[in-house]
Amino acid sequence: MTISGAAKTVDPREMAALDVLAVASFAALFAGLALVTIAAFRRFVLHQLTFNSLDIAWMAPLGTLAVFLIPAVPIAIAAALAPRLIRPRLVFGLFGFLALLSILLLFRLRTAASLLLALGAAWQLAVSAARRSGAVLRRLRLGASAMAGVTALLAALVLLVLPAVARRHSPSTAPPGAPNVLLLLLDTVRAEELGMYGYPKPTSPRIDDIAARGVVFDRAIAPSSWTLASHASMFTGRRPGELSARWWTPLDRAYPTVAEVLRDHGYRTAGFAANFAYTGVESGLSRGFQHYEDLVRTWRQVVWSSALAQVPLVRSLASARTGDSVWAALRRHELRIAGRARSRDHKTAARATGDLLRWLERQERGPFFAFINFFDAHELSEPLEPAFDTFGRGERARYDGFLARIDQAIGDLIDTLGQRGVLDNTIVIITSDHGELFGEHGIKGHGNGLHMPALWVPLIVVHPRHVPAGIRVAHPVALQDLAATFVDLAGLPPGALPGTPLSRYWRAGHDSSPARAVYSEVERFKDPESPGPAASGPMRSLIDADWHYILHSDGRNELFDWRRDSDELHNLAASGRQPPPNLTRLSGMARAITSRYR
Repeated sequence: MTISGAAKTVDPREMAALDVLAVASFAALFAGLALVTIAAFRRFVLHQLTFNSLDIAWMAPLGTLAVFLIPAVPIAIAAALAPRLIRPRLVFGLFGFLALLSILLLFRLRTAASLLLALGAAWQLAVSAARRSGAVLRRLRLGASAMAGVTALLAALVLLVLPAVARRHSPSTAPPGAPNVLLLLLDTVRAEELGMYGYPKPTSPRIDDIAARGVVFDRAIAPSSWTLASHASMFTGRRPGELSARWWTPLDRAYPTVAEVLRDHGYRTAGFAANFAYTGVESGLSRGFQHYEDLVRTWRQVVWSSALAQVPLVRSLASARTGDSVWAALRRHELRIAGRARSRDHKTAARATGDLLRWLERQERGPFFAFINFFDAHELSEPLEPAFDTFGRGERARYDGFLARIDQAIGDLIDTLGQRGVLDNTIVIITSDHGELFGEHGIKGHGNGLHMPALWVPLIVVHPRHVPAGIRVAHPVALQDLAATFVDLAGLPPGALPGTPLSRYWRAGHDSSPARAVYSEVERFKDPESPGPAASGPMRSLIDADWHYILHSDGRNELFDWRRDSDELHNLAASGRQPPPNLTRLSGMARAITSRYR
């Protein structure tokens, strides 16, 4: 290195160790903040779901920095030991390439296109920067410091300012003696897999015991067969088709949510979402909750928030333990980022209930509305503890094991609330957003059809004083009516949210006759290659006391006598005989409902 006059000039043939770290830091923070900017544009300007938490604002820059330091540290050490071995052009080119590739990956280009564009642009930048490396390095240090400051401000905004604003108490007060409301929502859990509905395996002994203390609905029907549409309907009392919630679009502010209504009437509100993809903060479901947790904040999750860490090749190499697995990952060389949530540490049922209990410990007196989304049964690829891995082999056996894990966590939660005296004035509602199929009707999963296993979910309502024990309701009921039910159980004036409270089925003097046919719907499935019928277009469903009607997008009909044909094996609409009168009636009802808002 030489000095000319008062200014230091960097030898173009070498680079100091601190300079290597400065280049890497600038490139990493630039790429991380670019990810944040692109996500913000998509979310707030294009109104699209990006499957990111608000924590991405600070996690992405820090995570990208951590990834870039993996090659930067050894290069910096080499520069300190043998400066002439580390050329500025190499350093500028390497970290320019990594930064540009990180940004290009967000646009889901072809792998070859991303690599060529990043390589070409990085080479041009490296050649130009190396010619005047002294001036460039000074600017990079200033730029890295400025971007570090921006990252710190974003972290303060997300971790301190926004939670403080959301925690501000409403000036309203709850009605005297208002009960707490606790909604436990088992994501992707179908009713027929629980003991209270006749399942022979011990997947739900604790929930079964809780159910015996209150009202069990034998045929609760979800508004849709996938998460966001169903949650949005339960929270607003509106049909999914009336709402903005779609596969790629969050719930907007067109209609109030139950959390907003209860908060405005003096309730403290908190949500704990384990389904990061479709119940996270950006889904719109967090509206009205003064405290809301979605992403698990760990150092591993920070790293996983960078674009490069989302690359399948990088993930495969990071998890490889043998030479064969390394070679297999290299042969696949998959670089395209999947369009899904950037979450690495999934929130287990025990963790979600623990988060709720810790929140309750910090609260003042007064009623609360708390919501937990349990995601265990959805993520069957996650590790399952030996204590719950007792149901055999196969996908359905693992599903049962995860149900048992949720069951244990809920049982422990209820026990703890009882010991603290909280349960004495708490209405507990246990339900699910939709079911799951394991090959029935040639379908696996959910969201791609409207047959009974995808719509029939558990529903339990328990309260030691306001809800009688041992009642079972045989009539089909709509989870869409839960919004009105929450308002009713909280003792608030009726009409704050649409729907008919389900308390009509157990309160003396109330009409408990069968209500209207229960309507469900699903939009066109997000994966057009799915074998499910919803891949061809939206579907509609109506379920009444005896019949289940399904309307396909191409006009085809299905009609099942679900009480006598519980597996829905015989489509009476295609039997070749005279169509039953109920087919015309239900078809007309389904078409009339959708015509109101489409």
